[in-house]
Amino acid sequence: MNNKDYKIMSHSQFGIGTHEGLITKRTKNGGLQAHTLVCFDADVNEVKTCGEADTPWGIVTRDALTKGALACIQPLSGCAQTAKLKLSGVAKAGKFLCRAAEGCVRQLPEEAGVYQIIGMALTDGLNNDYVEAITTLPYNMEVK
Repeated sequence: MNNKDYKIMSHSQFGIGTHEGLITKRTKNGGLQAHTLVCFDADVNEVKTCGEADTPWGIVTRDALTKGALACIQPLSGCAQTAKLKLSGVAKAGKFLCRAAEGCVRQLPEEAGVYQIIGMALTDGLNNDYVEAITTLPYNMEVK
């Protein structure tokens, strides 16, 4: 049997190098809810719930509530799959999603300002609901 003939797949991969699929990181303080955005904590090996001023890089796929828990994270962009994200407010399919408080996303507002785009909704959703989305690496969009 040759190792090149078989591809090892796991729900999540822990370590350094390149990753296919989900990435595992530790939580410093726990409290990560599934389907919310995460960013690096003080250490690149740890993640936390993304605040409005943070730059997200992934989505937690299942709860990691306890201190030091391992979190499975789906990277934004580059995934061959859609993501489920928790909403703050109402979103309509086909509308851009931007970062909101407590790791949630919201539909891009009509009010003037600069907003960090996370992706596009594929389904409609209500406040505290979940929306299916296509994600992207965060970028700023100005609404005039």
